Amino acid sequence: MGVLFWIVLTVVLLVIEATTLGLVTVWFAAGAFISMLLSLAVKNAILEWIVFVIVSGITLILVRPLLADKVNANIEATNIDSVVGKKAKVVEKIDNINETGSVFFKGITWKAVSDDSDKVIEAGTVVIIKEVEGVKLIVKEI
Repeated sequence: MGVLFWIVLTVVLLVIEATTLGLVTVWFAAGAFISMLLSLAVKNAILEWIVFVIVSGITLILVRPLLADKVNANIEATNIDSVVGKKAKVVEKIDNINETGSVFFKGITWKAVSDDSDKVIEAGTVVIIKEVEGVKLIVKEI
């Protein structure tokens, strides 16, 4: 194929990886880089493609799982996702049938409903936030 082809392919794949940060194309860039080095010594396009596929496959299968955990380890729930699993205090009786209920959480009063449609939760009860639906918290009594 030629050195220039493999250099261009390596650069294109690295640019794609840099813009997406998905740990997908970097493995193919490694395969393209090794094929580029091979093309300096051997002028055999079939061998270059075989090496590209093998190196890309090996790095994708063996190295990606090791790095994926480390790359995604620092991702934290932000904004509204961070309230799930936290405790809140019921300030108005939660009654799904009568459509009443609110909780106090981090200085804000939120509309709230019980995750059990038949469950009435009295004011003063501490609940766990199970999910957020619009501006309403879905809660469960502890």
